[in-house]
Amino acid sequence: MKNILIVFLILFTVSVFSFPANQQEMDEFMAADQIQNVNQRLEKYKELVAKYPNSAYTPAVYLNIIGIYDQKNDNANLLKYIYEADSKSMLTKAGIDDPGLASIFYGAFQKIQQTNKQEAIKLLDKIIAIANKYQGDADWDKTRTDIQAIKTRLTAPPPKPKKQDPPINAAVKDYNDKKYESALAKLAKLDQEDPKVIFYAGLSLYRTQKYSQAVNKLIRTWLLAPEEYPQAQTTAQSIYLRSIYKDSETQMTYNQLAQEIQALAKENTAVVNTWNEKFVNKTEEELTEAEKQEMAELQKLISKIERDSNYFKDKQQAALDAFNNIIEEIRKQLNEQK
Repeated sequence: MKNILIVFLILFTVSVFSFPANQQEMDEFMAADQIQNVNQRLEKYKELVAKYPNSAYTPAVYLNIIGIYDQKNDNANLLKYIYEADSKSMLTKAGIDDPGLASIFYGAFQKIQQTNKQEAIKLLDKIIAIANKYQGDADWDKTRTDIQAIKTRLTAPPPKPKKQDPPINAAVKDYNDKKYESALAKLAKLDQEDPKVIFYAGLSLYRTQKYSQAVNKLIRTWLLAPEEYPQAQTTAQSIYLRSIYKDSETQMTYNQLAQEIQALAKENTAVVNTWNEKFVNKTEEELTEAEKQEMAELQKLISKIERDSNYFKDKQQAALDAFNNIIEEIRKQLNEQK
């Protein structure tokens, strides 16, 4: 093909003076060639190639049919008549040499490569088959290489679509980068029933000191996906006890209650140690009146420490009960939404 791959199909006009034929046959081909309406002329050409398959005019008429379908951009019929003419050797009988055949096949390939990959590959294979007849010819070898490269690209599997990060990843990144307000803004645009969305919303709310909302989100996460987010419940409890709960009577936080219990335990240990040091090895008969009075005072103190410790422990339990009540209220809300 002398390295030129892109060529246009040439519309051949029948010249009835080129071939000997009987008068009737000549008249019909001449009449067909004079029809002005292209669609009517096309139908007449198709009728004639069927009527006179062995006529000397038929190869040229096949070229006319191919040319008309090429101009009409009727690719289905273009391929049909290219294949039909090629199978009957009509193209070579019309004087088309191998470079011309390759050009016809490549021209058809260009028209259909985007819409009919299977037929496009068949056309490329026809060009490769022609090139294989001229092994060692530099021009044809290059043509074969070029066409094979086109075929390889055409038959290669489509590239895998680039995996898109789930939208929540951007919000999680903002959270990890301590951009909590930005994370909340992104999370607000996502599925509010997704446990992961709710979980990170809860964490971000906590970081922005919106403690009650954070606890609500984290409890919802845990109730919706307890196995996936077991830490959501303990995190919510920790936030509630450390940052929200305050005893209505003492106005003490949960941690302050815990500190009181720890102080009382330490005091109790000191009192018990004093008791042991002074009285553990003495009988009642050995005790002086002053020692008996001191023992009684220590017993009263131990009892008071125990009462005070139980008081604060009850306060702690009340805090835990209040947190559990929040869980049950949210559980009820979720059940009603189902």
